[in-house]
Amino acid sequence: MKNCERMPNMEIRKEILKKEVPDMAQCKQFMEEIVTLNAQLAERSHELELTNRELEAFNSTVSHDLLTRHWQLSTYTLKQP
Repeated sequence: MKNCERMPNMEIRKEILKKEVPDMAQCKQFMEEIVTLNAQLAERSHELELTNRELEAFNSTVSHDLLTRHWQLSTYTLKQP
């Protein structure tokens, strides 16, 4: 399991699973499931980061457009007698 090195508490988790699950085959299955779930979580986290960046870019564009319109309207109303 290559992902074990990236998980600081993996040894602790292995020990807990060994005590809680006497069958080593089942323990190995649980460990593989943990690794799979962690990979899915990391992928989802990355997707959310990308989505947040897109939303921030959209927010910046909309904010700039609204401020430009506001400035144009303010300038127009100041010119009126």
